[in-house]
Amino acid sequence: MPSQKSLQPATRWTVGRAAREFRMAVPTLQRRLGDMGQEAGADGCFSSYQLRLAFQGDVTAARLAKSSAETKLIEAKLGVIERTYLKRGALTIALANSYNHMRRIIDRSGIPAEMRETLLIELGASPDALLSSLPNDGGEIVKGRGPKPRRKQHANGTHTGSVI
Repeated sequence: MPSQKSLQPATRWTVGRAAREFRMAVPTLQRRLGDMGQEAGADGCFSSYQLRLAFQGDVTAARLAKSSAETKLIEAKLGVIERTYLKRGALTIALANSYNHMRRIIDRSGIPAEMRETLLIELGASPDALLSSLPNDGGEIVKGRGPKPRRKQHANGTHTGSVI
């Protein structure tokens, strides 16, 4: 007949004994047990399971938090790649408002008309010029296609600093 092993009672740990065995400061172990909501039994001791929870923490919650953060990061990266991260309608309105605001500032400034015209040409003929300056496949910004400013030329062939 095979011999049956007698069941030994489960090991119970005092905070001091567990801290020495696992080389941890007593206050740290007490804090971790408290954080995990573990209370000592009637004998003033903790089970091995309770200590494991204190050492490892709530692994499931940590894994879920990490997984959630990774999911949000992947969604943001995909949004940038697919160019859906910013709503195109809102971006179009913002660019048009910016263009109109800059144009009003230039028009109301006291600079000469020739310089004002040059600034407006450099800015672009319309908000469409700004909207056509979206990133290309290489991720670089493509400048809007506007006419280049012409410089005034003297009869002798030299240029002045002012622009037509």
